[in-house]
Amino acid sequence: MIVAPKIREYTTVETLEVNRENKEHKKAKLIKSSTKVKLVMCSLTLISFIMGLALTSLAAHVSAKGQELNTIKRELNSLQINNERLQLEKTRLLALENIETIAITELGMEKPQFENLKMVTVEEISTADALLALHKPSENRGMNMEDNNSSVSLMTAIANVFSGWAVTGKH
Repeated sequence: MIVAPKIREYTTVETLEVNRENKEHKKAKLIKSSTKVKLVMCSLTLISFIMGLALTSLAAHVSAKGQELNTIKRELNSLQINNERLQLEKTRLLALENIETIAITELGMEKPQFENLKMVTVEEISTADALLALHKPSENRGMNMEDNNSSVSLMTAIANVFSGWAVTGKH
């Protein structure tokens, strides 16, 4: 046996209402989804703009530091050249011939003559030590005075010469 399908009865009003509800529901979904898309797009645009500003700021900072580094390198190079020049001048000035020339020409010194030399005896040195001890007793407290004959200091000899000149008035 063959059975015919049961025919449903549709009313056009019900179909139109269902269709309208479906269309309104689809429109509401579409409006909600387009708002979300717009919000996401605006957020991405804002994030991209902020990232661009950050990268531009970073590039400017790196450029400024590069210029500062170049300035410091130029200054270092200048100081190294100046240091080398000063080292050469120091070497030149410390040469014995130059010291003698400067002493004679600029400072008005003379080369020592034999008649200008004074020989210092051990007794004069001990007298000078005693005079120094009188003038500066705080410095001589810890000194050992036993080795006057073996250790003669230049300052002692100079003090002796000056003290002899001061006492006798001879030059």
